[in-house]
Amino acid sequence: MWFYVFVGFIQFYLVIWRRKILQPIFDVYHREGRWYPLKYAFMLSVVTLRRWKARRNNEVVSPKYDLDPLKPLQDHPKAIDATYINAASHDGKYLVVGTARRPHGVLNSFLVVKIPGVGLLESPKIPDTMLFQDETASPYFGAEGISLTMLKPLEEWAVNYDGKMRLRTSDGERSCTIQLRARWVGKPTCFDFDTDLPVTTIARNISKEPWSREYFQILKERTVSGLDDLSEEYVELSRSIEVGRMGSGKELAFLVWYLLVIRLQNKFVSPSTSKKLTQLYRLKHAFRVMTSVQKLKNSANFFFNPRYRSHQSHIEQMGRIRGTIVVDGVTHTLDLDAFRDRSHGKFREWKNIHRYAFNLYHLEDGSHFQAAFISHVSTCSQYVIM
Repeated sequence: MWFYVFVGFIQFYLVIWRRKILQPIFDVYHREGRWYPLKYAFMLSVVTLRRWKARRNNEVVSPKYDLDPLKPLQDHPKAIDATYINAASHDGKYLVVGTARRPHGVLNSFLVVKIPGVGLLESPKIPDTMLFQDETASPYFGAEGISLTMLKPLEEWAVNYDGKMRLRTSDGERSCTIQLRARWVGKPTCFDFDTDLPVTTIARNISKEPWSREYFQILKERTVSGLDDLSEEYVELSRSIEVGRMGSGKELAFLVWYLLVIRLQNKFVSPSTSKKLTQLYRLKHAFRVMTSVQKLKNSANFFFNPRYRSHQSHIEQMGRIRGTIVVDGVTHTLDLDAFRDRSHGKFREWKNIHRYAFNLYHLEDGSHFQAAFISHVSTCSQYVIM
C-alpha cells in the first residue's frame, strides 16, 4: 500500500509540483499554471455534468427559432438586443452591418459596403455609431435609414438602407445617395453558444485564470443571470472563505471546496469530514461555514441551477446575401457569402473587452468556419474559439 502511495506522490510531484509557473504575457494573458491539470479536470467535470443534467431534465435547451425574433430589452442600462452581418465575395465586394438596440431608443449601428471600381461606402456618422430611434414607434432593428427585418427566424432577413453615405476613393471622399435592397438567407444549421460550445473549450480557458472567490464572483456576475435571486446562504458561505488572490496550496484548497459542493448536489459531507479535510491542508480559515447542508446545496446552484443562465444568448449562422445597391443612380449586384450573429441579454459593456480578433473563412467547396480570440481580462484573458 505504501508503495502505491509513494508512487502516487512521485507522480503528483512530477506532474503538478514541478510544473513551471508561467507569467502572464504582457501582464494580461494568463497561461497554464501549476494547478492547471487539476483545475482543467475539475472544470471539465463541472461543465459536462451541468449540461448532462440540463438535457436530462429538459431545462436549458430552447428551440433555436425562439432566439431569433426581436426581444424586449431587459431592465438594465447596458441591456442589449442585437444582430450583425458580415459578408464578402471572391471578387472583392463586402458588406458589414450591425444593429444593437439599447435602452431609451438608442441604436448602436453602422453600415459599410465595399464595391471594387466604386470605393468604400460608410455610414455618414462613422466613427460614431450612436443612432436614435423614434421611441413612439414599434421596436425594430433600424434607425436613420438602416433597417434589418426578420422575415423567417433563422431562414431569412431583409437588409435595407435609404439615405446618404460617405464614399471614400483614392481621389478623396464625398457624399452620395444610396439605396440598398438585399436578403440574407441562412443555411439549415446554426451554432448556439449556450449549448453547442465544446465543454473542453470552456474548461481550458477558465482553467488558465488564477482562481479566487473574487474571480468566481465576477464570473458569476458577468456570465450568469439570476444574480438578484442568488440565495443569501450562498453569499454568506462565499464571504466566509477567506482566500483572496490565491496561489499554490490555498488555490488547491479552494478547488477542493468546490469539489465538495459538487458532491453536495444530492448528498452532503459531514462537518467532521470537512474538518479533517481542512486539517489535511492546514488552512485554518479555508472552511468556516460547512455545517449547514442547505447552505451547501444552495451553493451548488452556482454551477447546476438552470436559472443562472448566460446573461447573453448568442447564436451564429452562415448564409448568403443577394440583392442590389444603387449608388447615385447606378445599380450594382450583390451576391456574397455571409455570416450573421444574434445576441440579446441583460448586460454588454464593450470597454471590458481588452482585445477581440475575429476571422471568417468561406471556401470554394461551400465550407465555412471562423476563428476568434477574445480577451476579457476580468473573466477569461485568452478565450479561443474555432
